[in-house]
Amino acid sequence: MGDVLTVSGTTAVSLDSAYLQDERNVRLEAAWAVPVEPKQTVVTMGSLEDSSMAQGLWASKHPLAGYEVQPGGTVNVILEVEVVDPLLEGSTAGMAVEYSSGSRPFVTKAKMAYRFLTTNCVNR
Repeated sequence: MGDVLTVSGTTAVSLDSAYLQDERNVRLEAAWAVPVEPKQTVVTMGSLEDSSMAQGLWASKHPLAGYEVQPGGTVNVILEVEVVDPLLEGSTAGMAVEYSSGSRPFVTKAKMAYRFLTTNCVNR
């Protein structure tokens, strides 16, 4: 799961960490920053894992913690999540990213929730 962050201010920001909001039966495995260069496509629902565009973007990933985004810069924040028990449904109210600008800490929270359906098939 992921979202796009753009630094609109005049100071660079450091991405510190990410977490899941109100998660149920899912856990965060890894958090990545994927830089977006000018005129480059961002990762979206239409970016399929096996497309050449998505593979090129994924090859440029960096661990999120400590990644610096310059003023005016844009970055894809990608979270790898795992469903803890695949027989149960999982969900999260969305992702949140903690970042700092200078010595001031901030948090930005996505407004898109995710639901992970069970893989358990019921025969009727």
